[in-house]
Amino acid sequence: MRTIAVLVFAFLLLFFAAPFIARADDEAVRKAGAPRILVIYDKSSGLTEDKDTVAVKSVYEGIVEALTDKKYRVVDRSSAERFSMQIAETHDIDPVLNKAAAFGLTFKAEYTLYYRISGVVRHDNLSSGALIRVKVQVIDNTAAQVVTAKSAEFSSAGLNIKDALEKAARGAGKKVVVSISPVLEQGWAERVKSGTICTVVMEWGENRDGVSRFEGMLEAGTSVASMKELESGGGKSTYEIVYKGKRDQLDRDILKVGEALSWTIIKVRSEGDRSTWQKK
Repeated sequence: MRTIAVLVFAFLLLFFAAPFIARADDEAVRKAGAPRILVIYDKSSGLTEDKDTVAVKSVYEGIVEALTDKKYRVVDRSSAERFSMQIAETHDIDPVLNKAAAFGLTFKAEYTLYYRISGVVRHDNLSSGALIRVKVQVIDNTAAQVVTAKSAEFSSAGLNIKDALEKAARGAGKKVVVSISPVLEQGWAERVKSGTICTVVMEWGENRDGVSRFEGMLEAGTSVASMKELESGGGKSTYEIVYKGKRDQLDRDILKVGEALSWTIIKVRSEGDRSTWQKK
């Protein structure tokens, strides 16, 4: 009987505690805020040059409209276009993943949405029509890995080819966001709740005074789930940090601790989930 009573009590405790746990998780996601996304276009896509500008612009506008409606933050368009041109100049698909991730991190973006388009148009004396296909890859910039890849297509008629293209492209852009948003939302919530593993290399030089205080203050941060030293020597230390929240917030926490210790700390390198810092 005692065993049964204990089991019943445990069940009731879990039943009544579950809503509070769920609310705590939701609050953690809310405090972390929505992730920032870099949206870039692959210039090797297949539309003909004279129609490219209209379609690319309209797909971009559809994607951004759908993302912002869902409260995502989007890197400004001029920055995205500069990077798109850099990718086109390489004529090589292999480095796109790492380049997109690295470029996204420079703009404090957690994700890069990399899209390609193709399509067909129809025109006769009576009407015009267009069908636009959009393929996207979403890259987690911290981990430099693809988290989802989806495609969508949308067709529309118009008064002329330009009108049909604008409608179809905008519709395809909005439609593909509907496909990727559940994966993004789930992945972001899991990252905020469980934390992201980041590697931080601190180059101290010869003077290690205050290092233990730095470690203690950084580990005491509310967003640091755990922190351990992986390697030490040669004037530097390598730490593995499980961080709950946005990647750029960890950078701010490191700078804040350095400021509290009256140190000048400079980030000298950032590659995915690994960053290197120097104490001056």
